[in-house]
Amino acid sequence: MKALLALGFVMVAGIVGQMPAYATRADARQDADWVSQPANTIISGDITTDTTWTGAGSPYEVTAPVNVLAGVTLTVQPGVMVRFNNSAGLVVRGRLLAVGTAAAPIVFTGVSATPGGWRGIQIIGTADAPLAGSLFDYVTVEYGGLAVSNGANLYLEYAAATIGHSTFRHGGNHGVLGGRQGLAHISDSTFSNNPGYALFFSDATVNPALGSLTATGNGTDAVGLATSFTTDLNGDHVWERTGIPYIVTGLPAIASGATLSVEPGVEVQFMPNTGLTAHGVLRALGAPGQPITFTGTTKTPGSWRGILIQGAAGAFNDGSTLSNVTVEYGGFDLVTGGNGNLFVERAAITVTQSFFQHGGKHGLVGAANAAVQIADSHFTGNPGYALLFQDAATDVGLSGLTATGNGVDAVGLTTGFGANLTGAHRWEAGGLPYIVNGIPTVAAGATLTVDPGMELRFESNSGLTVQGRLLAIGTPAQPISFTGTGMTPGSWRGINFAGTLQAPAAGSILRHVTVAYGGSGSAGGNVTVVNGQVAIEQSILRDGGADGLYAGLNAAGTTVERSQIIGNGGYGIRNIDTRPTRVIVATNNWWGANSGPTVDNECNPGGTGSRASVNVAFSPFLTSPDADPGPVAPGDARLLALTPERWFAPADGLSRVVVKITLRDGTGQALPGRQVRLQSSQGTVVDGGLTDVQGRSFAYVTSTSAGDAELSATLDLQNTCEFARSPLALVTFTPPSDESNLLPDAAAPYLNNQIEAEPLPLVRGVPTVLRARLTNPNPFPITVDATFGVFQLGIGLTFGPVGEVNGVVIPANSERVIQVPWTPVISGHYCIELRYAWQPVPGASAGAAPARAVSQGGGSGRQLRNFNVAPGPLAGPQGKPSLDKAAKATGAVGKLGADKGALFIPKVLAHFLVRWQLKKAGEISQSLGGDPPRQDYRTIALPEKPTIPPFEPDDQLSAARAAAINALIDALLDVQANGDAAVISLDRYGGATVAGDLQWASQQAAALIYYEQQLGAAMITVADRLDAFRQVLQDEGVADVIVTADDLRAYQERLRSEGFSAAEIAAAQMLGWSADAIEADRQASLAADPVAEAGSLMDYLATTAATYREAGDLLRNPVTFGAPAGGAIHGAGAGASNLIRIFEPVNVPIQVANPLAEAATIDLRVRPLDLLPDWSVTVTPATVTLEPGAQTTVTVSIRAGTAAVQGTQPLVAIEGSANGQLIDGVAVAVMLPQEVFFDGRFRLYLPAVAR
Repeated sequence: MKALLALGFVMVAGIVGQMPAYATRADARQDADWVSQPANTIISGDITTDTTWTGAGSPYEVTAPVNVLAGVTLTVQPGVMVRFNNSAGLVVRGRLLAVGTAAAPIVFTGVSATPGGWRGIQIIGTADAPLAGSLFDYVTVEYGGLAVSNGANLYLEYAAATIGHSTFRHGGNHGVLGGRQGLAHISDSTFSNNPGYALFFSDATVNPALGSLTATGNGTDAVGLATSFTTDLNGDHVWERTGIPYIVTGLPAIASGATLSVEPGVEVQFMPNTGLTAHGVLRALGAPGQPITFTGTTKTPGSWRGILIQGAAGAFNDGSTLSNVTVEYGGFDLVTGGNGNLFVERAAITVTQSFFQHGGKHGLVGAANAAVQIADSHFTGNPGYALLFQDAATDVGLSGLTATGNGVDAVGLTTGFGANLTGAHRWEAGGLPYIVNGIPTVAAGATLTVDPGMELRFESNSGLTVQGRLLAIGTPAQPISFTGTGMTPGSWRGINFAGTLQAPAAGSILRHVTVAYGGSGSAGGNVTVVNGQVAIEQSILRDGGADGLYAGLNAAGTTVERSQIIGNGGYGIRNIDTRPTRVIVATNNWWGANSGPTVDNECNPGGTGSRASVNVAFSPFLTSPDADPGPVAPGDARLLALTPERWFAPADGLSRVVVKITLRDGTGQALPGRQVRLQSSQGTVVDGGLTDVQGRSFAYVTSTSAGDAELSATLDLQNTCEFARSPLALVTFTPPSDESNLLPDAAAPYLNNQIEAEPLPLVRGVPTVLRARLTNPNPFPITVDATFGVFQLGIGLTFGPVGEVNGVVIPANSERVIQVPWTPVISGHYCIELRYAWQPVPGASAGAAPARAVSQGGGSGRQLRNFNVAPGPLAGPQGKPSLDKAAKATGAVGKLGADKGALFIPKVLAHFLVRWQLKKAGEISQSLGGDPPRQDYRTIALPEKPTIPPFEPDDQLSAARAAAINALIDALLDVQANGDAAVISLDRYGGATVAGDLQWASQQAAALIYYEQQLGAAMITVADRLDAFRQVLQDEGVADVIVTADDLRAYQERLRSEGFSAAEIAAAQMLGWSADAIEADRQASLAADPVAEAGSLMDYLATTAATYREAGDLLRNPVTFGAPAGGAIHGAGAGASNLIRIFEPVNVPIQVANPLAEAATIDLRVRPLDLLPDWSVTVTPATVTLEPGAQTTVTVSIRAGTAAVQGTQPLVAIEGSANGQLIDGVAVAVMLPQEVFFDGRFRLYLPAVAR
């Protein structure tokens, strides 16, 4: 702004002339001779040509109104004094240049020292010809502003003036008044003793540049802003830091597409019943020492309307930001209806480090579709909620919030504008509890994630309904609480998982959660499950009005384990579905007594704890509330597995769907000699015999009717206290066809195991063979032409041909293998297509008659192999978040990367070695979250630790600091060596999985777990040595170093223009980094956010140490594989455990395309095949609408439930259909490796046995 003013003044720098001696006084009125000084020049009437009032002609006396006509310039030289008679004034319709100097100011005054004694200066243009270019510098205007002339020393209308180093005083009303489109750019100026405002702009839509203003003794020492002519602020506006506050007397509104920026240090006061509305963007960015304040002129709650950020239906308002802002005394009800200091509707705003206080009711209100992100802010003295959100369907981001002295120190959540949560939502733990008034509903297909540490309190008759999925996963240190505001049993409805038969509410998880005081709904459960399933683990169900858990129909797969079920008015767990396949598993729980639950049958005589109904598998149970059998603890319930060999078959009454039924005990060991039976919703079932030594029995089902058949299995129970968990599988019988299929008995139209690729996994650039086994079912020889095609894993995709085989002759009733070479252009999972056409060999004679009729004229067909095996994640329940935190702690740039980092580690090479190693450790942490497959999976990785010569002390480096740095580098090298080995093992685990090699998948899984343990130990050592290094720095009196965002930006600019230094590159090369890896790191550093990474280096060392210690502890103590239960458990099964627990979801992206000739909606359904009953699968999104040929990506998420059996591959299929017709499908299996011994040494391995 000052540059703008200076530019204007330079334009008239040449007009400075001689000045009379008396004009050197800053306040000429203090001279006793001033009033009587005779005028040298008398002025009146119009000025029609360019005119200069010179020092020689001063003082000037204006005896009648003077008009500077349009197009005319009046120049006033330094030192000139102009006296105005009463009723006289100066009206400028052209331009006024009054540029004095500090030594020779210009004075416009009255002949008498009477405020408002003359008309003042008026610069007036028109709407068609606005004026610009008038300048005031080192000017005093005083005693002007006669009431009939707008009452201001200076008045502007349709005109702009630039003013600097000037004084406006003793006016009739305001010092400066801007009328319609009256604009003044003012700096370094003083306003005093004006009975109105120092400055007043009647038209708040102008954009004045104001700075370094002083106001004393005025009626209002402020800049007044009114909306007398219009309320809309169009374009870009800035409210600058002036040195005096702004006072708003109207209702300015930032127009859609416009931006109002408020500078740091600005204070804006609002008169009663005024406020600020933003239909565009409000950007108020204060600073720690220069906050911005929005307040009322009257310091009473609700004295002004508050700030309204508002969009419209179909015109969402995005981009507003408040930082280091105080909003207080707002929330007058007339505008918002919600009494908020800040009110947001159909708009997004980001708020940081701000205060909301003393509002009319609430600190902040979010109405319909209010996307609020607010962090590190405080709410105090608001008589309502600290924050209130009236649209439960809108996501908000909350963190670091505090609240004191409000009516309710909480986040209020109501369903006034929306109850249905669709898509993905997250309720963040912002530091305050949520209070829910209403019944938010997680819609089918949607997911609500509740952050660790959240406390949700529900008002009377309120609750949470889940038709989709709820992920409430707390931690021991940050549990989640769902409770009632009334804190009495039955004071709220509870959590209701309510799906449908067609769309069950599956896949929800409650871990480290307390649900208390619920159960006022019709079912009466703290937790109610109907047509759905939920996994409850290490949680508390207590003090419900009726049941702790109420399981209605079709709630099988619901599990409660390692939890407390106490103090509920009805059952602890009630299961009203008594079908043997609908058992609720509730093992290893504390029921409130060491004798276990009170049960409705004879299965726990003497039990005095919370009540369990029939069909609840409660054994074993905990005999102490503090007992913890571990996450892979076995139960007593038998485990049934269903494995259909195919799930599409002709409904001809002959074609069999063979199903392998496997029976195991609760530890995963096979149970031979028991009778298991297959159940089917349609068709004819033929059961097999007793289970064999591997616990297997084979049954089959046939059908003469087309349609879906739901399969389940049952066990002939030995007594009423034995339970068996059975999954469901879905098979489809299709109308019979007379066409000859050369690849018969496919599992599904999209999965034919007679098509294969070798070697697996498929890797870019590695030659591969695609082959298929063709069978001629005809009694005559045939000739076949075939084309292979490939595409990425997906549904409805168009396949690119990669090879043809033509003229292959297959004799009658014989087989032939055909193959083509192919080299993948990218690595990953593919779908393989085979299209073929066949004709009888001319003149060939027919052999034996086929079982079915055949076409004598030839035929064609299409078969796919669309199959993916994903490695089961081996991280523990908190492993991935901790690794993510460790990766984030090092940062993409890293504070040690900035030049200031060398102040801690003065040796250049040592500094960069530590920096590169910390970044490498972070990358290892990120790599352990993925599964890129490798073909060399038959090789075990060995750690390779680089050798770095130690650093010797010298004049730059003390002995203590050198020793600490050397110890830190050595520990970081251990992290690198073991981390790299773990990442390679993970990649090879993925490769063996894709290749279907259980033996090597298990060996690589064991290597991965071993190296993760070694990595964990090394990370803990790094944490200890970071702390030791920090202690050495403190002992040596090294001051903390603050790395600012500007420091990091400067470092990024150096990387951008010059690249890494030679020392940086040398350090990276010593650690084995390739040129490509170094460049990738440079790009990541350039993309990093300097603001997020700025801060204290001492804090950086401490935070990094803490996150490494946390992650290391989790890696060092894996919990993936099971062990027999220990003490404080009643009824625990004996013997070795063959269980494995998967905690992280398996997420598989697949492509979905529309192969039809018209736009279509494609529905994606999950077909369960070989999943445990408490495993769940979701597809996001579950429905896509695509134009012809268009494609999109959906994610298949497989969430494991309780422990599963090692060496198995749970299987599911995802199928896409349009208009009820199947397009394609994808089969996805999860590899669950076996536990094998590995100690880091190379040896030969025996094959693992598939279970």
